[in-house]
Amino acid sequence: MATESVTLRPVGHVVGGRREMYEDNWHDVRAVIQLDDESFTASAVLGLEHFSHLEVVFLFDRIDPATVNSRPRPPRGNPSAAPVGVFAHRGPYRPRADAFSTGGTHTGSMRPGG
Repeated sequence: MATESVTLRPVGHVVGGRREMYEDNWHDVRAVIQLDDESFTASAVLGLEHFSHLEVVFLFDRIDPATVNSRPRPPRGNPSAAPVGVFAHRGPYRPRADAFSTGGTHTGSMRPGG
């Protein structure tokens, strides 16, 4: 298998939410994706309110690669659960720092920076 690199340029950053990093209990956390205002204007999100969900590609930028353990472990730190491999986890400790998420949209969830 050939190894290729892909360079991605961020279109924005998450603002809000919480400062501390831990794996669980994100269901009540609210944040805004603030778009890069040098590349986008308010017209970039025109019509977005008509969509029910938004797919977001993001980077776990606060994870120290030295803490990534690729051996099977119980999901969500539940010692009574059967161990699963690193690609079956939904947590941030993975071989690559990128991730994908689908979330509901609402007015103001994505806006130009400024």
